[in-house]
Amino acid sequence: MRQKDCQEVEKLNWKKEAENDLRCYMKRKASLNNLRDQILTLRLEQESIKACTADSDPVKGGGSKTEDRWIDNIVKTKRLSLAYSATRRIVALIEKGLDGITEVQKDFLTEFYIDRHDGHVERLMEKYHIETSQVYRIKDEALYYFTVTMYGIMEC
Repeated sequence: MRQKDCQEVEKLNWKKEAENDLRCYMKRKASLNNLRDQILTLRLEQESIKACTADSDPVKGGGSKTEDRWIDNIVKTKRLSLAYSATRRIVALIEKGLDGITEVQKDFLTEFYIDRHDGHVERLMEKYHIETSQVYRIKDEALYYFTVTMYGIMEC
């Protein structure tokens, strides 16, 4: 790895990462059900492939078509299982971060990232009787505390 590449890796921007985690939170959470269903379907197919032995004559240079389908199924199941585990861990980390901040902070992060709609700044201004600059200050503070809680960083 070149030195410039190493420097690029070191420039990880915690704010951008936290913002991205929050923006993707609901999609990731929803994908857990989808991944679980796909894994279950593949496991059921795997059982049916095992039971099907009519096509068991090997093809030149390889296994039978049934064996190939079975191996493909195993690979797909494993890949989806790994994706499920990784997604579940990220969702759990995000939830840990959200559980560690106040309801007001959650409200700001939800309005800005998790469930953002037009007029989010104005809604927060009206709800909390504050000015625009304060909305952004509170949002930045909430993002900081979310990140600290999410990753378990101890403040000095």
